[in-house]
Amino acid sequence: MKFLGGNNSITAKLSRWENELRNDPDKCFLLAGISNGFRISDITRETRVIKAESENHLSTRKYANLVEEELKNQLELGCYMRASCSPLIISPLGAISKDDGKIRIIHDVIG
Repeated sequence: MKFLGGNNSITAKLSRWENELRNDPDKCFLLAGISNGFRISDITRETRVIKAESENHLSTRKYANLVEEELKNQLELGCYMRASCSPLIISPLGAISKDDGKIRIIHDVIG
């Protein structure tokens, strides 16, 4: 299995998921998605893809400095990758404040 950034905490979490999903009929699919990311859609070569972009939610502007800091941190950890070209679908981001003063990034795949 491929692990982004070689992060040991991802490996540890995957081991816990393997245990949790031991009797699940979708275990292989779920573990592959957890370790490599899930496809948002099932697009075949015959399907015409329409480019879609959405504005980020207002919460990302409210917490702009914290959002930028968290995104940089996630890039450094290997949780995100910079795209070499513009993706066809760009989902908006949101941010939710946490009790400790930090934020949680939300990827809104519904848009």
